Amino acid sequence: MSEKPSILCQEQGCENNLVARGLCSKHYQRERSGGMPVLPKKTIEDRFWEKVDKSDGCWKWKGHLSKASMSKGGGYGRLLSGGRQVLAHRSSFQIHFGEIPEGMNVCHTCDNRACVNPKHLFLGTQSDNLIDALKKGRAPNTKLTEPDVLKIKQCEGMFLREIADKFDVSISQVWNIRSGNHWSHV
Repeated sequence: MSEKPSILCQEQGCENNLVARGLCSKHYQRERSGGMPVLPKKTIEDRFWEKVDKSDGCWKWKGHLSKASMSKGGGYGRLLSGGRQVLAHRSSFQIHFGEIPEGMNVCHTCDNRACVNPKHLFLGTQSDNLIDALKKGRAPNTKLTEPDVLKIKQCEGMFLREIADKFDVSISQVWNIRSGNHWSHV
């Protein structure tokens, strides 16, 4: 006995087997209830391009922006992928260059958080990103200057609390500087 060949649903992009009226059970039920037709899901790349305003310089993200630091030029672009929000500039990097290695950041050369132009993006560690921000004067919450950090590193025979009080920073900040976790480039 030969197997009956399966016939696919007529809805665009649907690959389910036919049940009735040229439709699979999902689309047939939707039609019977008078509901809206089921449209094929768009890929993340399709949804990404719908929200990009390309120009010669920065490519502006027209979709959702994070609320963080909106007063300082706006937030980062966000987009849904697999039921969770991802950063639009990271999606741009993946679309244009492939996977992002674990533990790496996608940084902006243009310092425009809403920019998704791949020519303005580069890979870097968290430390690279912080150093870049400091060099460009984008670290407004940083109380310390490079000379301050050098002085902290040279403080011998003082307790961390004394150093922290002297520079008006936290003990953990002093510990991170002294142990090389922060400001390791100085």
